[in-house]
Amino acid sequence: MPLHDARRLEGRTNHFNILARKDRIGRSRGRWGHTDGRLAVTALMAVVLLVTPAASAGTGGDVRCEDAGGPPHSDSAGTGIDGLQEISFELLFPYQEMAKVMYIHRGETKKASLTVRNNGSFPGTVELGIAIKARDNRDWKANISVSSLHLMPGQSGALTLTVTGPSTGIPNEYIEINISMTSGNDPSIIGCKNVKSYLVTHGRRGLQCPDHVHTTLAGVPTQYSMLLFSDGDIDEEWNLTCNGPPGWEYKVEPANPKTKPLAQSVNITLTVTPPLSAEMDEVGVVSVIARTRAQPSVKDTITTHTVVSGMMLLELGCPDSEKFAHPGTMVAFNLLVSNFGNLAGEANVTLEIDSLSTPCSAWLEQDLVVLAGGDTLRVGFKLAVPGDAAPGTRIVARVVAKDREE
Repeated sequence: MPLHDARRLEGRTNHFNILARKDRIGRSRGRWGHTDGRLAVTALMAVVLLVTPAASAGTGGDVRCEDAGGPPHSDSAGTGIDGLQEISFELLFPYQEMAKVMYIHRGETKKASLTVRNNGSFPGTVELGIAIKARDNRDWKANISVSSLHLMPGQSGALTLTVTGPSTGIPNEYIEINISMTSGNDPSIIGCKNVKSYLVTHGRRGLQCPDHVHTTLAGVPTQYSMLLFSDGDIDEEWNLTCNGPPGWEYKVEPANPKTKPLAQSVNITLTVTPPLSAEMDEVGVVSVIARTRAQPSVKDTITTHTVVSGMMLLELGCPDSEKFAHPGTMVAFNLLVSNFGNLAGEANVTLEIDSLSTPCSAWLEQDLVVLAGGDTLRVGFKLAVPGDAAPGTRIVARVVAKDREE
């Protein structure tokens, strides 16, 4: 005779069914009868094994957290069997919600919504947690609105993720936010979601210099005034360096300035000094480079041109500037006229006697000299001591050399 189908058991209840059949051989006067006088009993035993579905990601073992890089946008907390209760939770974080907290400005606060859904057949509780990983321990802030949810079958619960940007930072700096979920019924059933929030900055940065070209004399310094500005929304530290031709001196101050938000500028001074040997119309090109310390690729450069002017730099010397003489005698002196400038030209040489009490005569061998840059010429002059000069009289002669074109 056909067997009845065994009824399928749900949950983890492990038992077996014993199905018994009595085959009726014959009946006599309302009693069980049989030809050989014995009762025929057929005993069957059926063992029913319930195979549970394989646990999804997050059910015990390793936990797989999905980043905000793309779909899927939900994370199952896993499925488990607790007695006769089927437990299944799902953490939903749609991409359009993730995008709300992916980019954030300094001090800005943004929010995104997440959903936890009970896909099981019985009520359950989930515990929610949050952890952040920030660079350099900056004052990023992130929190969730609830720490636990109790959900009925098919019910969904909402939570809000709030992220606040730091008070300072560097462009493209980011934090990692991890939102975790644990089943209160079965702690081995867990799930999580990861999202990154990037710090966004805006504004212009750079150097300004109203005058890029200066003219100066050889060996004479000149100064350039510059402005280092940043109208962005974060604090920034800078490294300033400069380079120029060999033999020239140049220096930028301050070398490590800091800029603040709200378009505050810092005054920068560049000092350039041509060498004494610089030729007329020689140009010294000196560049100032400003780089942010956090991102050296963010930089600006100012290039200056210092033109050396031509000039005669005259100097007079006299190896024997003091002599003794008798009254009525002639005394000779040798003058050295030098041009240490970079411009050739003519120089007028004049002689003056500084003596009011004793008049005397003096004259130069020549009163006009032609000198190239770096030249030195000898010019002699003589002084006649008066015959009636009193002993101890001091006679002072003053010689002046001047560029003829001035």
